[in-house]
Amino acid sequence: MTHTVPAAEVRHISVQRGSREILQDVSLQIGPGEHVMLIGPNGAGKSTLLQVMAGEIPVAAGAVWLNGRAMHEIGTRELAQARSVYAQSLVMRVDFLARDVVAMGRRPLPAESRDDDAMAVARAMQATESTHLANRRCDTLSEGELARVSLARVLAQEAPFVLLDEPAATLDMRHQHLIMHRLGVLAHKGTAVLSIVHDINLACRYADRIAVMHQGRLVDCDVPERIANADLLQKVFDYPVRILQEEGSAVPVIVPDAGGRRVFGE
Repeated sequence: MTHTVPAAEVRHISVQRGSREILQDVSLQIGPGEHVMLIGPNGAGKSTLLQVMAGEIPVAAGAVWLNGRAMHEIGTRELAQARSVYAQSLVMRVDFLARDVVAMGRRPLPAESRDDDAMAVARAMQATESTHLANRRCDTLSEGELARVSLARVLAQEAPFVLLDEPAATLDMRHQHLIMHRLGVLAHKGTAVLSIVHDINLACRYADRIAVMHQGRLVDCDVPERIANADLLQKVFDYPVRILQEEGSAVPVIVPDAGGRRVFGE
């Protein structure tokens, strides 16, 4: 997929915390209409990269671009309108009604775009199957229900760039697939989407491209069929895997393949 101007781009970025380099010379482009999923082991730098692309943390080297503009040139309010972010730390267990939390997603928009707030909130809650929770207080919801309400808040913003840190983490199987489907629909309508997932099979089924992080570096970024490579995944995750193919489907399936071997020692 080729785009003249990426919706978001990082060029040779590095991020340092103390003496530790969290990201090392990472470059990635995400085009309008594309859903890129980040995978990799814990501590690989996925969340840090997402925060960098959201404009939330500074970089030690390199550049971050949004719609062809350097991130440091974009003001706070304009940035809030240009992208929406979902993260576990932003999931609000508060005594507000769910519909009011979803409506918070509309606040960054300019006044002339706020006339259809109620419709946008309704659409977002319907998309995440959280409409029946509208009049529930968020501090009474389960983790999965609260996640769907928070995802609805992100969708209600209708930003051209959406970033999500583990949006499927607390969801049941149905809602994991529902949310990934909705994000795919959103991308195919022109939104750029970047999400972190730990379930490689979800990524293989729904991503346009999969970016693989390992030890602070981007080691590969390609279509799912090419990322579903046993040698690559075994090296990155330090665990044996096997690649299967669903009958009648081009979607690869990754399964653990310890095969009775001692992987962890005694």
